[in-house]
Amino acid sequence: MHCFTLSLLLFAQAFPPSAQAEGLSVPEPSHGLRRQKRDWVIPPINCPENQRGPYPKELVWTAAQYQLRMQATDLKGQGLRTTATAVIKVQGKDESEAPSSSLSTQVLNTLTGRPATALAVHLSRLEGPSLQWKELTQSSTNAAGRCPSLLAPEQVRAGTYRLRFDTGAYWRQQGYASGYPYVEVVFTVTEETQKLHFPLLISPFSYTTYQGS
Repeated sequence: MHCFTLSLLLFAQAFPPSAQAEGLSVPEPSHGLRRQKRDWVIPPINCPENQRGPYPKELVWTAAQYQLRMQATDLKGQGLRTTATAVIKVQGKDESEAPSSSLSTQVLNTLTGRPATALAVHLSRLEGPSLQWKELTQSSTNAAGRCPSLLAPEQVRAGTYRLRFDTGAYWRQQGYASGYPYVEVVFTVTEETQKLHFPLLISPFSYTTYQGS
C-alpha cells in the first residue's frame, strides 16, 4: 500500500523591474528568495496531504500571476510526474471579485474600432406611485468598454430600467463635436435572474444598440 502526498508548486511569473505594477514592492533577496538574472524566483510551497492544521493555511499573499503545478509522489519522492498545470491569479488579502451583474453593457467607438473607455454610465429604475426615475448606480467603462458591476445581483428586480451614456462628454474628451449630448436605453426586466446585455456602438453623429444576453 503506497502513501502519497500532494504538493502544490507555485512559480511567480517573471516581470522585469521596469514592468512591475505601480505600488508593488519587490522584497530584498533573503530567506530562500534569490535573484536569477532579472527575474525573481520563489521556492516551491509544499503542502503535504496529511499535514496537520491549523486551517485554512495561509501560503502566500502576493498580487501576481502564478503557475500552479500539481504533482503526486510517494514518501520516498518517487511516483508520478506533473499531472496538471494551470495559471492562477493571486489577489491581495482585502481584494475580492465583485459579483457579476445580470445587467451588462459594452460601448465601442466605431471611429477607431476600439472600446470606448472612461465613458460615464448611469443606471436608473422607475419607482414609486408616480413612477419617477431613481438613479441606482453611476460608473464608467473600463479598458474593455464594459461596466462589470452595474448592479449587484441581489438588487435586480422586475421593472423598467434606463441606461444613460454621457456620450457628449466622451466625444469632447476625444476632440470631436457630437450631435448627441447623451444616449438613453430604456428596457424592461421581467425576471430577477434574467441576463441582459446591451452593446452600444457610437460615433459623433450616430449610435446603434440592441439587446443581447
